[in-house]
Amino acid sequence: MKLVKSVLSASILAAAAQTAVAVEIDPYASLQIMYVDETYSSAGYRDKGIANSYSRAGIKASETLDDLTLNYKFELAVDPTNDADNDFSDSNIRANVISVSGDFGNLAYGKQNISIYNNVVYGVGSDQFYGYYTGFEALGTTRIDNAVFYSSPEIDGMTISGSFSLEDSGTYEDNKELSVTYQVNDSIKVAAGVMDGANTAQEDMGLGIQYSKDGLTVNAAYLDKDNGATEYLNLYAGYSIDDANYIHAHVSDVDSTTDSTPFTLGFAHKYDASLTVFAEYYDDDSNGYPQVGIHYNF
Repeated sequence: MKLVKSVLSASILAAAAQTAVAVEIDPYASLQIMYVDETYSSAGYRDKGIANSYSRAGIKASETLDDLTLNYKFELAVDPTNDADNDFSDSNIRANVISVSGDFGNLAYGKQNISIYNNVVYGVGSDQFYGYYTGFEALGTTRIDNAVFYSSPEIDGMTISGSFSLEDSGTYEDNKELSVTYQVNDSIKVAAGVMDGANTAQEDMGLGIQYSKDGLTVNAAYLDKDNGATEYLNLYAGYSIDDANYIHAHVSDVDSTTDSTPFTLGFAHKYDASLTVFAEYYDDDSNGYPQVGIHYNF
């Protein structure tokens, strides 16, 4: 009897151990720093010299249960130059979201990028550079907090995504957005999105198209911010010279109270899967920002 109990106890412990290690936990970090040769800075702290360029650290956890996958992601903005505070303030938390995915798509709650940014501003837009001063002319909102997110599975090349903020006051009061992407063929993708809420600053929309083939990528995106207060036409082109070297450029036509035509020229060299070095020049009509830097993924 003791032998049977011992065998059963060992089996239970083994099963518990297998269950415990079923959760995959992956910490990660990205060191993204640059040298910028410019004393003017609209950000207030990224002045001439060594500066941060969206460095971050986080953790991902996932577990599969039958046909469902549970995921959790927490990501924090960090500044290795110490020009900005390194703390757990809301502004520094880039993501804090739990999600479940399956045949129905992906359902999430918390804080993360909204789909109109992922699909339009980044996906078919010009937010493709490495430096802090770069080419993208974007909508005011990149991510929202205390929100429910949903993304459908891809059906005949089409994916529908959206979110709804549960905030009843402040910047993201009743914020809701919806975006659609459609993969026309192997080379052409189109995307569109709209956002609305309790404030005029939440009334945004965007649409764009991407062409990619044989190392060439060309994006064109139109963005309408704050119900027409600012309009952007972004054009972007990038080309992979080979597996390691990439060149890209961007120009925007900005229609607002202060019209401008900012542009970016950039070159990146990928040493390996972790390290990329870059050189970029961004010009916003009033200031130029030569930048060189590195991105290292741990």
